[in-house]
Amino acid sequence: MIKFVKLLKHAKGSFDQKRPIGPVQWPHHDLFFVHKGTFYLIFEAMSREIELTAPSAVLIFPETHFHGGALNPESLASIQHFQIDSTASDQPMPFRAIAGRKGEYVVYKNMTGSYYEFLVERALRLSNEPNTELVYSARLSLLSLILCELIISKEKALRQTPEQKKFLSLIGWLRNNLHCQIGINDMASHVNMSSSHFRMMFRKAFNIPPHNYFKKMKFDHAKLLLEETRMPIKEIARQIGFEDISHFYRAFKQVCGTTPKKMREERISIFG
Repeated sequence: MIKFVKLLKHAKGSFDQKRPIGPVQWPHHDLFFVHKGTFYLIFEAMSREIELTAPSAVLIFPETHFHGGALNPESLASIQHFQIDSTASDQPMPFRAIAGRKGEYVVYKNMTGSYYEFLVERALRLSNEPNTELVYSARLSLLSLILCELIISKEKALRQTPEQKKFLSLIGWLRNNLHCQIGINDMASHVNMSSSHFRMMFRKAFNIPPHNYFKKMKFDHAKLLLEETRMPIKEIARQIGFEDISHFYRAFKQVCGTTPKKMREERISIFG
């Protein structure tokens, strides 16, 4: 098997203000994923400082000099180092898109945290398995999927209308607070608008009322956890702001057309 990508260190750790990152300059790619808290990274050649609040990531290309650290106690981040053989002629996407680039970085913010974190956590677990051909294939597939999703999300962000871009920080805030009950007034306050003006502008941007948009985000998150994890349904309900499990069941069936239990059972019957 030709290994056009060498999978190197993949690890996750906690940071606080006393544990710095770098300064360092890697000879390979580094996918830095923020699981919890906020980190800052300073890229010296570009004199740029960025902040990354969970869930977010930055893909750092080879020969990029940087340093940084955590802005919160007990922050969590993972790094995934990998090296692409830029001389290979048959590199598939997404590796072909990033091979050969040096001294730069790409930031991915306002991510759907549970989905990306699920992929990263699976890749982390596999990195501790014996390095067989099967494990390598699985790890490479996960890395490829993560990179494809990140690139697609960046392309999608570039296609957003000016009206939609006005609400990027709001969307990220909502994603990080799916467990909360957030009303129109709270959303409007977050973007410094009156409630009536906010409601009109948001609907113009997304063709959906803001409270319905937030509701969809919540249940999309619940469906993902039901399909991709073994998390107890009661805990999934809590993650999107339902303390009463019967209320969650009724709302879920109204939105999704089935019950959480049936959706999970159907997933298990398909994939074993």
